[in-house]
Amino acid sequence: GKVTKQQLSLEFWPDFSQSKVNSNFHATLWRVRNALGVKEIIGYDDNAYYLENYSELMYDTAAFTRLAEKFNQLTDDMTEKRNVGYQILDLYQGDFLVDVDMEWANSRRMELQSLFANCLKKLANAEAVLGHFENARNLYQQLIDVDPFIEEYHVGLATALIKMGAHIAAKKHLLEYKAFLQKELKVLPGEDLEDLYSSL
Repeated sequence: GKVTKQQLSLEFWPDFSQSKVNSNFHATLWRVRNALGVKEIIGYDDNAYYLENYSELMYDTAAFTRLAEKFNQLTDDMTEKRNVGYQILDLYQGDFLVDVDMEWANSRRMELQSLFANCLKKLANAEAVLGHFENARNLYQQLIDVDPFIEEYHVGLATALIKMGAHIAAKKHLLEYKAFLQKELKVLPGEDLEDLYSSL
């Protein structure tokens, strides 16, 4: 869409003086045009900047968001749900702009990370329901890599291991998670995890 210089300034440099904003804005605009290789790709009309519609752009964040929305709307068609879920998995190659420490980037990073974890959890659950326990285990491991403190992920991983017949591996994982919780947070695991551990 179209954005004004003032809107961009508030988004990127809210605490800068007007002279500093002007300097940063023009330098950034020059860099963006050079990076894109075509000066005219950024249009200007009615005090607003925009991307010319003759350009064909693939923006991974927008594509990811669209896929995540589609994934969350799917209910009964498990084949399609798995297909879209694995497209999301392929598209999400890491957290959003990890080298940019600004409020707008941090907020967007957390939003996308949460959206990814939600889709990944649903995909893991779907794989478990379908009896694809090795896939489910791998997906739960990826969830743990995103956030190691969510107990549900560890229970899911251990349950998948149990369904695969790997009871010793499941018990080992739960023991390691209990030790991790004690070391990092000085807390005990929840009831679901303890019940699962006791059943082994």
